[in-house]
Amino acid sequence: MRSITLSCVAALAGALFAAPAAAADPADVERLRATNGCQGCDLGGADFEMVYLTGAVVGGASFRGARMGDVRLDHADARGADLRDAGLTHAMLMGSDLRGADLSGADLRRASLFRADLRGAALRGARLGGAELSVADLAHADLGEADLAGAAMRFTRLDRASLLGASLVGADLTGASLAGATLTGADLAGAILDRADLRGANLSRANLRDAVLAGANLVDAVLVAANLAGANLDGALLCRTEMPDGMDENRDCRPGE
Repeated sequence: MRSITLSCVAALAGALFAAPAAAADPADVERLRATNGCQGCDLGGADFEMVYLTGAVVGGASFRGARMGDVRLDHADARGADLRDAGLTHAMLMGSDLRGADLSGADLRRASLFRADLRGAALRGARLGGAELSVADLAHADLGEADLAGAAMRFTRLDRASLLGASLVGADLTGASLAGATLTGADLAGAILDRADLRGANLSRANLRDAVLAGANLVDAVLVAANLAGANLDGALLCRTEMPDGMDENRDCRPGE
């Protein structure tokens, strides 16, 4: 009986002290709509679908769980903003400054982040299928477990980014820079990595089946236990490259390297 009573008390306490659902401050919402700026504001859970916020200044603001499908937030200053679990399908974020922003779990399917600055941003578990990320800067960003299937990432900068376990099936990474990136266990089946810079990247246990790596720089890359079945490595640079069998490939090393 005592154990049952204690369980009931614990359950009641949990219910009483549970975090409330995100609710935007109406005054903050009105301020943003009226002035196109609201730094550090509480806008969580608000409805900004199809709203025009081009050039908005919302650094440090919370949009957690906000509904932002088709929003125009291009060329905005959203440094350090909290966009966790926000619905941003088809959103326009071209050229926006999202350095250090938290977009974990956000739905960015078919969104445009062309030339966006996402250095150091958190995008763990974000849904970015079919998104436009070409020429964006994602250096040091956390994209672990993110879904980037079919995303356009041509000439995107991903140096030292974490893509641990991410899905990049069919993604276009032509000319992308992934130097020192972590792609352990990532799914890159059918991905295009033509002329990509993968120097020092960790691709151990990655699925690269039917991927195009023609002309890619794989110097010092780790491909241990990776699946390279059907992959195109024509013209790829291999020097101190750890191959799937654990052996080093040095065919392109220069004398003295």
